Amino acid sequence: MLAGGYQAIFDAVLQNQMQVTPGSRAYEIWKDTPMPLYIRFYLFNLTNGEEFQKGAKPILQEVGPYTYREYHSKQNLSYHSNATVTYYQQRWWIWDEEASGENYQNDTIILLNTVPVSAAWSVRNSSALLSSLNAFFKHTSEQLIVTATAAEILFDGFSDPLLDWMTNFTSTTRPPWFPDIDLHLPPGLTDYDKFGWFYKRNLSLTYDGLFNMFTGEDTLDHIGAIDLWNRSRTTDFFDYPCNTLRGSAGELWPPNLKKDLIEFYSPDLCMSMRLEYKEEIRDAHDLPGFRYWGTNYTFVNGSVTPEYACYCVKETCAPTGLLNAESCRMGAPAFISFPHFLFADPFLLDAVEGLNPDEEKHAFVMDLIPELGTPMYVAARMQINMHVKPYKGKPISHLGRIDMLKDVEEVYLPLLWFEEVAGLPDDMAGELHLLLFIMQTPTMSIIFAVMIVVGVLSVTIALLLHYKVLKRGKRGRDPPSSFRATENGTRDVCTTRCVQPGVYNQVCTARCVQTGVYNQVCTARCVQPGVYNQVCTARCVQTGVYNQVCTTRCVQPGVYNQVTCVQPGVYNKATCVQPGVYSQVCTTRCIQPGVYNQVTCVQPGVYNQVTCVQPGVYNQVRD
Repeated sequence: MLAGGYQAIFDAVLQNQMQVTPGSRAYEIWKDTPMPLYIRFYLFNLTNGEEFQKGAKPILQEVGPYTYREYHSKQNLSYHSNATVTYYQQRWWIWDEEASGENYQNDTIILLNTVPVSAAWSVRNSSALLSSLNAFFKHTSEQLIVTATAAEILFDGFSDPLLDWMTNFTSTTRPPWFPDIDLHLPPGLTDYDKFGWFYKRNLSLTYDGLFNMFTGEDTLDHIGAIDLWNRSRTTDFFDYPCNTLRGSAGELWPPNLKKDLIEFYSPDLCMSMRLEYKEEIRDAHDLPGFRYWGTNYTFVNGSVTPEYACYCVKETCAPTGLLNAESCRMGAPAFISFPHFLFADPFLLDAVEGLNPDEEKHAFVMDLIPELGTPMYVAARMQINMHVKPYKGKPISHLGRIDMLKDVEEVYLPLLWFEEVAGLPDDMAGELHLLLFIMQTPTMSIIFAVMIVVGVLSVTIALLLHYKVLKRGKRGRDPPSSFRATENGTRDVCTTRCVQPGVYNQVCTARCVQTGVYNQVCTARCVQPGVYNQVCTARCVQTGVYNQVCTTRCVQPGVYNQVTCVQPGVYNKATCVQPGVYSQVCTTRCIQPGVYNQVTCVQPGVYNQVTCVQPGVYNQVRD
């Protein structure tokens, strides 16, 4: 019964800290992700571009990694009565030169120009429109093979004649030879002035969409599960049931996971992705967990698994190992796979040279702590491919021909792959070790029960002793010598109180550091620096500072709760580089132009979407 009482208390405390509501530990981690996140891009250099355009097999050279630090923050939070929260996920990336090694943002890459390929694909069913598009390509000197820097391909974007023309197109600028008709070009060609895979995504508040997620406030059984995306439980990207939202919003799962599968909704893939259980693992911190990963069934087509036929788009079904992302990627013939066509149909790999799939390097893996549903390591790896096909046109008239594409061989051409990698920081690993110890061993239940029993016995003995003293006092007798203070300051009968530091009886089983302070009742306060009891399991740096509650302030440089802090009063969630310049938690002070809190402060008063009155003034509230 006592152990059951402990379990009930523990479960209540666990739910209170795991639910994603302000003040909980889970909220702190979820709101502004404390894990160090990296995204590494690997670009494919098309080394035989001219030959490829004439029909040769493409030869690819992988270059990279081009590494960026990635940051996540939840914005515009709104909590609802059905235990859900609505929010935007804002992401941004900062170049990490050191982690990129010998690769630089200004490296020149030879690549397929996806703009004319996407334009031709969008009007592929109309010979007249294809011919008009071909005339435009020739008029503007559009090229199929181009060169651009790594930065332009990824975030900065590069110019293209078709995009330039679409940006400035009006009825008066239309060339006389161009038909007065709507080409029905996809949004990717009409809404952007440049092309880049992550162009205009850095710091975008709305690109990932509007999420609605269960917080676990009512029950942990569906904590982290996605309820709505862009205010709907279905999407327009695929047919039913492939368009339904399933699983997690991508960061939290319910406790007590099984050895079967997990699902999460990915706005980048526009689908709920399924990962299968692989094995039990231990991470670098020796934390136990379950590994889930993408398999040859993740992107299987309807010919292998009939229920996956709903992933076909406009009657175009992807080969096994590919996901048709046409509707998701703004109408471009883009297809998603694992890097180097891992687990894909072998004909995809045979159609190109330069790929070498390796499970260790290219598998999509996610390690979770099953008892908590908490990720401990993630390596999300994906490859973007472009479906290139020839447009030969009709015989004799050549109606519908695209000259730059008339001789190419049909191929799903890899353009780049990337991996988003995240792991537990040391301080979080320490917290999780302690929590798992409490959850997985009956020791704490025994301690709880013993504490209650000892408390009852102590009160009983104290009452009996008090009764005897009163009784003898009435008889005018002195207390017995066994109850008087001895030469060393101890007492023979002392069941609940320590008389002097370092001296205790059979009940005081841990050192008592100050006279009159109970060592089993005072379970949260350290009364002397460096000395602690059974609950104070980390060193306290000054008298009276709680070691488990005081989790955000350091009291002197280099002395900390579980993570290094560089000066008093600076948050200790992650290492501070220097006083005033901070990492992931100190997110409200702008020190000077160009020194910033994860978002560049261009000049005083211009930064981070909130007005900064002057350098060094907090940016959340105007002083």
